[in-house]
Amino acid sequence: MFMTQGKGDGGGERPRLFYGWVIVFVMATAGAVSMAMGSLNFGLFIVPMGNSLGIGRSWFGWAQTARQFSSSVTSPAVGWLLDRYGSRAMLPAAALVTGLAMIALAFMTDAWHLVALYAAMGLVGMSGPGALVTSVPALKWFVRERGRAIAYMGLGIPIGAIVFVPLTQIFIDEWGWQTAWIVLACIGIGVIVPLAALSCRWRRYSCGGSRRIWGCCRTGMLRRPTTAMAALAAASPLRPQRLSILGRRRRRCDRPRFGAW
Repeated sequence: MFMTQGKGDGGGERPRLFYGWVIVFVMATAGAVSMAMGSLNFGLFIVPMGNSLGIGRSWFGWAQTARQFSSSVTSPAVGWLLDRYGSRAMLPAAALVTGLAMIALAFMTDAWHLVALYAAMGLVGMSGPGALVTSVPALKWFVRERGRAIAYMGLGIPIGAIVFVPLTQIFIDEWGWQTAWIVLACIGIGVIVPLAALSCRWRRYSCGGSRRIWGCCRTGMLRRPTTAMAALAAASPLRPQRLSILGRRRRRCDRPRFGAW
């Protein structure tokens, strides 16, 4: 499942780890750590910050709204940047922007600072579960085993919640909410930035660990008559249970597509 075939020293083939699973691990770890970066743990700051700064509860709701709104506005641009430059550049940049905004939260004095800083966090596509910078890169490495890859990558979200939600409360109780923001920001930057910079790399288009896959070639999937017919059949009201045309042509990925993933 996690291995693919490679050439050994003697000319034969030997199993080796498919690098797509390394990307899955990196993105799952980044997703787990992102739970500490003002996502699921944000509610723990409402009471201490509200009492200290005299901020009403509605401002915290507006902050989350601003983050989601800015994320929705910039999602097309973030997706284009991911395709253009890859996660090796985008994920550390997103972690740095989010971490710096978290550090700035420790020094905020007015309610509008909270809304503005959370809007800045949403600009980089790192807004909690389903974030673009952590979900898109792993998907590009898999086709046949994409469902399994998504499942393993999704484990980072609950694990991060289990670890960082109680840890955030401990930080607030021990050091106060200002120091808690700074410590969590340092954890996020210290884990995500080096991990993504060292592990995410330029790699040819992969077929999910298999050397053969339906319709995988440089001419594109939708240009194939078989794929077009399959798409029409899937969209039709009849929806046949089995399409024999898919089993007739299986081509090798002998002409890989290169990109920054």
